[in-house]
Amino acid sequence: MESDYGGFVSHNSQDYAIIVTSSRESSPDLTVENDFADIMNSSFHSCVRNFNHLKCEDYTPETIDTVTLPCGAEAIQFEGIQPADMYGTPKEDYVYGYAFVFNDVLLIVGYIIFKDDAVDDATRATITDYVDRMVQTVRTER
Repeated sequence: MESDYGGFVSHNSQDYAIIVTSSRESSPDLTVENDFADIMNSSFHSCVRNFNHLKCEDYTPETIDTVTLPCGAEAIQFEGIQPADMYGTPKEDYVYGYAFVFNDVLLIVGYIIFKDDAVDDATRATITDYVDRMVQTVRTER
């Protein structure tokens, strides 16, 4: 599969970013099991790089749970440490989110924390809630 994805990043903080990425075209062959790593390590990372010049290394989630979203899609809920490089300085940033296929499009909705010491527990809870609510609202247009 060609790594041709799109996405967007929130822009209200240099300490964290909420990111939504997806495959550009629908394909009935897309699966979370087979295509999550590809979109995470291409589109998600491209959004991060464009947002704050952080070069991410390949990511493998440390924690994965399977959940069923209200739209009926099976999703993986992931979290873990994203290894990265900021102008030659190695870093580790926390990531959290969901990956799922909906209407033959693979989507990742998540966040990354760039400055752990600048994001307090209340902010972390707020952005976790945003991401959780975002995936709960996915619906087919009528």
